Amino acid sequence: MSDLQRRIALLPPSLEDFFRHMLESIEEVYRKDKFKAFQYVLHAPPSGPIPLLVISYLDEEDPGFAFQAERLFLSQMEVDSREDDMRRRLDGRTRGLLEASARRHGSDVPTVDFLHRTARDFCLTRDMRVMLKEHLDPGFAPNQCLATGFLAQVKLGPIPSGHALAIDPFETVFHYAHELELKDDRRSIAIARDWRRLPPNHHPTGLTRSAQMGPS
Repeated sequence: MSDLQRRIALLPPSLEDFFRHMLESIEEVYRKDKFKAFQYVLHAPPSGPIPLLVISYLDEEDPGFAFQAERLFLSQMEVDSREDDMRRRLDGRTRGLLEASARRHGSDVPTVDFLHRTARDFCLTRDMRVMLKEHLDPGFAPNQCLATGFLAQVKLGPIPSGHALAIDPFETVFHYAHELELKDDRRSIAIARDWRRLPPNHHPTGLTRSAQMGPS
């Protein structure tokens, strides 16, 4: 039995019932959005929790909106507004099981994570894994979504002056693209396509780095 399985086995039944009650109390209209949010956080990169701003990009109806925007960067006021709106949406959709907070994991930028490790363990139980699968579209791929979200951050989400960002968005995009490639998932091609749509001055090392995403 793995360490994770042992931790799940030790999860107090009363606490598991409490988490289940919190989920059931969330309005039906938010069902798909809440499960997407849990999947995003469960698939956070090894470098740390997902920035709240990236989650806000993932909440857009059009996943390619960042590449259709005329301007290259959001103003700090727009960034603050998006983060405030997304924080309220998360509270309504997850009843506090997910929280957005700053000054965590070496970053001053607000990130999204589980309220407590027991909430994460609950989302990894067999019943919750089945529920997550049943209530999301068959083609839903959190890795591809997160790659697109971090690409949007590269184009639209400047790092506030004087703030530390624990996650390198460029490296994170490569992380998710690599995961898809290992599964022989052709959605990695879509990530490469979006990468090439970035303006040249947005690439960390110009055309050489862009070429690493594969042929056009």
